[in-house]
Amino acid sequence: MDPNFDELLSLVGDLGEKLMRNPRGLEIFQKIKSGEISEVEAVEALFQILKEEGLLGEVLETSQKVQRLLPEASQDLVPVIQSESGESLMNPLWEAAIIERTSLDGDVPELRHGPMPPEGKPAVPVILDGTDPVVAGIMLERASQQIQEKLLTAQKDHEEICVRLLAMTEQKALEAGDNPVLAIEVARKHLPEAPKGVPGYMAGESPAFLSVPVPTGSELLEVSDERAQHYSHKALSTTQGRISLSRPIANALAENLAGLGVCATLGEVKSPLARPQWVVASYGAGDFSPRFNYVNSAIAALSGALEKEISAIGTSKPLIIEVVPYNGISTRTFGWEVRIGEQDV
Repeated sequence: MDPNFDELLSLVGDLGEKLMRNPRGLEIFQKIKSGEISEVEAVEALFQILKEEGLLGEVLETSQKVQRLLPEASQDLVPVIQSESGESLMNPLWEAAIIERTSLDGDVPELRHGPMPPEGKPAVPVILDGTDPVVAGIMLERASQQIQEKLLTAQKDHEEICVRLLAMTEQKALEAGDNPVLAIEVARKHLPEAPKGVPGYMAGESPAFLSVPVPTGSELLEVSDERAQHYSHKALSTTQGRISLSRPIANALAENLAGLGVCATLGEVKSPLARPQWVVASYGAGDFSPRFNYVNSAIAALSGALEKEISAIGTSKPLIIEVVPYNGISTRTFGWEVRIGEQDV
């Protein structure tokens, strides 16, 4: 069935028009066009407008409707689109994707310009060796808490520095017979910028992998079924969870291929010969049994798909495989894609 493009354009156009009618929204669009602000800064500002105007729900609904009208739409939406008159506009669907990702991940540091919002929660990838999603979820929460503590410490240190600087300014103004209130007002404009992160977790950058303690056997025994489902869902539904599990999945696939006599190394695949996927829809923690290991199911399915693809390719060259997350955020479909390529010899 062909998508209804009139309805599709109407959906996106209506939302864009509402943002354009907002004086602040119009100003942001003009600044994008003139190059005064970056796409990331624009999204931050437009997010605030959407939040204040009560339009967040409409953005998410629009994104989901577009997915239904155009199910083959790419995961990788472009942030800026061109109007019929040639003007550059923010893509409302891109904004919706960021909002939805933030709702699942807690934070998207690489798409932030300033400090993490107070309601945010650090989203940090972890170094994993095993494939147990419950273990992965626990480690993701530990990493998030560790970074959260560092962010709070950095913020506290910044506040203390600012207090000391203002106190010094007041003291100097009093000693010089100047107006201390005016001196403090001037000094406030020149205070150090609030920290935008901590090493390994900075605004505008992808978060670094963190090494955190692996839960012990006794700790895992104490995890209730409800918490196990929560941790398992976190490992699948969050971007950093899928990224963290990509490496152990890739290692397991390479090991399985070696058992079949196929030599495959791990690395970046620039020109994939094939790209089998394992994806599943997940709307909440209750979708899976508490101790069900969907990662091992993914490995088994992808191993079978790889064997068929490699047989069909029929190459004699050594192979490279790369595992990347599948991020179907707006449709709540998550998983992994394996890219197969030939090594240069």
